[in-house]
Amino acid sequence: MAGNDLASYLSDFGAQPYGDRWVLEFGYGVRYRARLVLVYLGAFMNYAVILVDFPTGPKYLRLDRYHERHYLAERIYLRYWNQTDWHDCLDEVASPTSDGSQWTLHVDAVQAEDASENDRQIMYKALYACKKDDTVLSHQLLAVWYRL
Repeated sequence: MAGNDLASYLSDFGAQPYGDRWVLEFGYGVRYRARLVLVYLGAFMNYAVILVDFPTGPKYLRLDRYHERHYLAERIYLRYWNQTDWHDCLDEVASPTSDGSQWTLHVDAVQAEDASENDRQIMYKALYACKKDDTVLSHQLLAVWYRL
């Protein structure tokens, strides 16, 4: 996806914690077979080129991790995606998208959201079990559910 194809995702960026409609549709990972093609370790950044076997055919993507850029330091940045050849992910001069957009993946936030989702699932199962038994829910249990 690039340029105008990403526009439909922007309106949901603030609605989903640490993510957008991509997270809602695909979760935090790629659900197809993925293979590591190349890893580059540099002085100011590292990157990995990954091949993903999508139903529409294999595509390459590149994840960067910068050490020096202030606004991207220590974050994973999706620089290239939907490339048909791995060589297309290596160009350091060209902009990876026509509009120059950047997609930063905040790993710590993803892990925090994953832990919260785990808590929500545990709470949902506890509430569902109470509903089956016609048990009256405690105020503390309801307060925790509302907080989640």
